Amino acid sequence: MYASIRKYRHIRSPEQIAHRVEKGFVPILKGLPGFKTYYLIVGGDELTTVSLFDDQRAALASIEKAATWVKENLPDLHQGPPPEVSAGEVRIVAAAEPPATRGRRVGSK
Repeated sequence: MYASIRKYRHIRSPEQIAHRVEKGFVPILKGLPGFKTYYLIVGGDELTTVSLFDDQRAALASIEKAATWVKENLPDLHQGPPPEVSAGEVRIVAAAEPPATRGRRVGSK
């Protein structure tokens, strides 16, 4: 699994950005082969996105798609420098068990 991470500084109206991203950029990501998940995290006037893919090629393609999409769709809400971008192989994945299965063995009642 591969990730691409983008950090945008000096954003305005995180709510509007989230709405536009959900309606416009998420469908583009979902159309990329190997797409797994997407996260958008807001902290103050910074916004970080994490996209996960099956392979490196798709992760790198998402970076190009994001750069183009942001230029065309968010010029009024992102007036800071270009985002910090990193991409690479995911080495560790950890997740909590869903509450309903904690402490139960699969198949037991």
